[in-house]
Amino acid sequence: LKLLLFKSTFSLQLLCTIALQMARFLERKQLGEARMQMSWLCSRDPSKLGSSELAGGTLESLAENLSDGFVAPLFWYVLLGPLGALAYRIINTLDSR
Repeated sequence: LKLLLFKSTFSLQLLCTIALQMARFLERKQLGEARMQMSWLCSRDPSKLGSSELAGGTLESLAENLSDGFVAPLFWYVLLGPLGALAYRIINTLDSR
C-alpha cells in the first residue's frame, strides 16, 4: 500500500513522453504539431511561437514539472514518508488551481 501511494505522487513518464514527441516535431520542422503539443506542457498561447520559443517553453515546462512532479515528492517522501509525498502533491495541485 505504501509503494502504491508513493508511486501515485510521481508524474514523470507522461511528461518525458510528451517532451520527446515535441523534440521529434521540432527536429522535423513540424511547427503546427509542435504548437498543438505545447498545450500538453503549459498554458501559454503557442500560435505565434517559433521553433526556438517552442523548445524553450518545453525546457521550462520540463524543469518546473520535474521539480513539482518528481524531486519535491521524493524530498517529502524522504522527510515524512508516503503520506508526506501525497500531502505535497495534493497541496501543489490545489495551489495551481
